[in-house]
Amino acid sequence: MLQKEELRKQQDAEIQQKIEELTATLGEQSEKLKAVETLVEAKPLVDRRSQDKQDEAARDLEAQKTVQTTISKVPSWFFNTEASPDFVYANATETSADIQLSIDMAMLSGKRQLAQILGEMVSSRMTDFAAQSGGLEDGAVSKEVERVTKSVVADVQLGGYQREKIEVLPNGKTFRAYVRLSYSTADLKRIMAKEIQKNEVLNTKIRRTKAFEELEKEIELSRELKTKNRSRQDAE
Repeated sequence: MLQKEELRKQQDAEIQQKIEELTATLGEQSEKLKAVETLVEAKPLVDRRSQDKQDEAARDLEAQKTVQTTISKVPSWFFNTEASPDFVYANATETSADIQLSIDMAMLSGKRQLAQILGEMVSSRMTDFAAQSGGLEDGAVSKEVERVTKSVVADVQLGGYQREKIEVLPNGKTFRAYVRLSYSTADLKRIMAKEIQKNEVLNTKIRRTKAFEELEKEIELSRELKTKNRSRQDAE
């Protein structure tokens, strides 16, 4: 009877041990399952981030290709900054979904560049006139110099420029227009001299300076050259 009781207790102990081992195994499997579920849930987020980075890299690459394509299509003359004593040049480019608007915008941009360049030339020349006339410290002279400079630039913007070159190219869904404008320095000098002669203050002070005499000689030389060229063309 005693042996049976001890055997039963031993069997119960073994059964309890197996139950505990099984419970521990189930616990470990449950933890592993939770870890796998966490990874599965996190994977779409990781994938989205990875996809976002890939998309961003693709956009950057496409932008670089677009820039390279645009540069490769730019007319060679657009990068050539010509220097001439007889003309001032300005290159400009603009884009638009409308072909005519792209041209108009490029022309406007070119005229602004010309106005800025010519304005600086006029301002520098007028300052030399004022310095030789001793009028730099004269408020009235300085005021008239500024006014004449603005008047000459305004005259330039109204007309007198020439469109030397133009090219319109497809640019994705838009058009890109390239233009080159030119303006005769001889015309600029004539306008400047005319404005000075019309101005009572500057006509009195500046026309007596050596700088203005040189300007008049340059204008006369330009006129003579133009006459000779016209005669040569007529003879041909």
